[in-house]
Amino acid sequence: MLAPATNEDEEHMMRGFAGMGLALLLGLLTGCATIEPAVQTTAKPETGMAYVAGQFSRSNSGGFAFVLQNLDSNAEYSMSLGEDGTWPKDVKDQVLAVKLPPGRYAVKQWFTYGTLTKERSRSHAVSNTELSRPFQVASGSVLFLGGFSADTVTRGNQIFWTIKPRLLKEDEAQTAFQSAYPALAALPFECHMCISPLLPPWMVPKDR
Repeated sequence: MLAPATNEDEEHMMRGFAGMGLALLLGLLTGCATIEPAVQTTAKPETGMAYVAGQFSRSNSGGFAFVLQNLDSNAEYSMSLGEDGTWPKDVKDQVLAVKLPPGRYAVKQWFTYGTLTKERSRSHAVSNTELSRPFQVASGSVLFLGGFSADTVTRGNQIFWTIKPRLLKEDEAQTAFQSAYPALAALPFECHMCISPLLPPWMVPKDR
């Protein structure tokens, strides 16, 4: 239940591509992304599976994804930051979960991708040490990564892709998850990047 570090709560994720032309941009892509399907909101717990979730807002952009690496098997699973649709779509405070084999994981990379073609950009390391901190998720339990905002900003002839963690209390995260996935509401729940619900308001860092 640790708060994101105040000096590193914003991850500056991308250096510009725009103005280089579509051909050059496509040349930078490194194959198709395989995005883990989102758990259906009516889904019931599946024996032998664990759940990783988060709350996401996304604007002015195509697809963003975290790479969840299993530290025991080195298998990688790509989790979309919000609904993985055919066309770019803004989302606001959307809770999304994926199911994975139980184990020890870390979020060490992120990438953007085209929603229609699933063309993937080069991967980038996650610099936020709280987000990249390893976590354990057991069978029949939920690990909630936290709240995140993804955005694409154009400045002149450059495009900047950013992902920013948002301050979220653990009880708020659990309530949001239970509302989105009522059939999974009784599963053990832990938040990876939440602040304690017991913190008084004057101790809560200002969201940026």
